[in-house]
Amino acid sequence: MYWIALGLCLAIGMLTKYYAITLVGAIGLYIISTRQGRTQIGTPGPYAGALVFALLIYVHVDYVVDHRIGTVQHISDYFFLDSLPIRWKAVSFFLAQLIYLLPAVIAFMLATYSSSLSQRLRALLRFPNLPEHAGLIYVVMLFPLLITAIPGLVLGVDISSRWGGPILITAGIMLILQFPINLTSIQCRRIVVGSIVYAILVPLVMLAVISQGGVESRYNFPGKELASTVTRLWHDSFESKLELVGGGWMAPDSIAFHSIDHPSVLQHLSHQWSPWVRLRGSDTF
Repeated sequence: MYWIALGLCLAIGMLTKYYAITLVGAIGLYIISTRQGRTQIGTPGPYAGALVFALLIYVHVDYVVDHRIGTVQHISDYFFLDSLPIRWKAVSFFLAQLIYLLPAVIAFMLATYSSSLSQRLRALLRFPNLPEHAGLIYVVMLFPLLITAIPGLVLGVDISSRWGGPILITAGIMLILQFPINLTSIQCRRIVVGSIVYAILVPLVMLAVISQGGVESRYNFPGKELASTVTRLWHDSFESKLELVGGGWMAPDSIAFHSIDHPSVLQHLSHQWSPWVRLRGSDTF
C-alpha cells in the first residue's frame, strides 16, 4: 500500500513540476544501490508503485502530445550547447542552494551553540552511523542537485536557481543525522525565537528590495491593469469577446490570466509555440 501511495505522490509531483523527475531518479538510485533497497526488489511493492506512476504519467503525456501542448515539446529549448555564458546558470543554481540552506544551518548553529565550532564542523563533515533507510535523505537531497548542476554545466542548460528549493526541505533532517543532539529547553527556545525572527525579517527584506526596484520586472508587472485596459478597449471598439492576444510572453500571458474573457495566447506570434491556437479560414482565434 505504501508503494502505491509513493507512486501516486511521485506522479502528482511530476504533474506539478517536471523537475520532480530528479526525485524519482533519487529514489530509484537508492533502491538499486543499497542493500536495504535491493531487498525490496523481490517484493511486488516497487512494481505496483511504478505501475501507478507510469499509468498516470502516460495519461498526461498522451494528452499533451495529442493536443500538441508545448510543455514537453519545448524542453529542448532549455539547451544551449554552444553558449558559454549560459553555463553560469549551473554555477548560480548551485550557489543559490547555499542561500536556501541558510534557515536550516542557522537553526543548527543555534541549537548547538554550547558546542565548540570545531566540534560542529567535524560533525558536519563526518559520515555518521545512520538509522536504517536514513541514507535515503542524503540521496534525495544530493542527487537532484548534482544531476541538475553537472549536466547543466556540461550541456549548457538554462537552469532556474529555484528548481532545487523544494528538495532542500530535507536539509534540516540531514543536519540532525549529521549531528544528533539532545536539545535542552534553552536550545529549543533559541530555535523558536530564531524561527520567528527569520519569518518576520525575510518578508520585510523582500518588500524593501521590491520597493527599491531591485527585482526582475515580471515581479512588479502591472498585469491586472493591462488586462483590464486592453479588455475594456476591445469591448468598446468591437463589442465582442476578446478571444486572442499575442506577443512575447509576459504581457499576453498576464492579459489572458487576468482578463474576464480569458483569451487564448499566441505566444511569440507563432503557431509552433502555440499549437493550441487553431486556424479558421484566414482568421486566427
